[in-house]
Amino acid sequence: MIKVKFIFKNKDTGEESDYPDEANVTSLETAEQEIKELLEQFNETERHRYGDEKTCREFVRLLDEEPTPQHEWYKMDLVSGAVTKYKCQRCMLIEEFHFPHVPHGGDCHPERVCEYCNEEYVSEKNLQRHQIKKYGMSFEEEIK
Repeated sequence: MIKVKFIFKNKDTGEESDYPDEANVTSLETAEQEIKELLEQFNETERHRYGDEKTCREFVRLLDEEPTPQHEWYKMDLVSGAVTKYKCQRCMLIEEFHFPHVPHGGDCHPERVCEYCNEEYVSEKNLQRHQIKKYGMSFEEEIK
């Protein structure tokens, strides 16, 4: 999944939103269609709840910001009591979640996760510092 930001407008007034909204989409190529479908579901719910006093939304445009990939969690076989471990297929980060919570999305930064200790760092630079301090080398040196 990829998180994108978009602008919508109120169908009744024609006014664009003052703030962007976010949606998780499967790809950038189908993002507009997926967002239109999400907004149609939203509009249907609004019609069902409020009838004629509905606030319907219409897709305007995607923002030109860099999309953020989302974690793709899958359940690991390791289960102990009420704690279940999940691993992201993108960055290999492992997280423990207490039952009944199941993880969904979350910003994924594979370039900031240490593959040795499975910790995510604030920046790539912090990850490199950690690797040099803890393991005496960076991944670039290891590859050579």
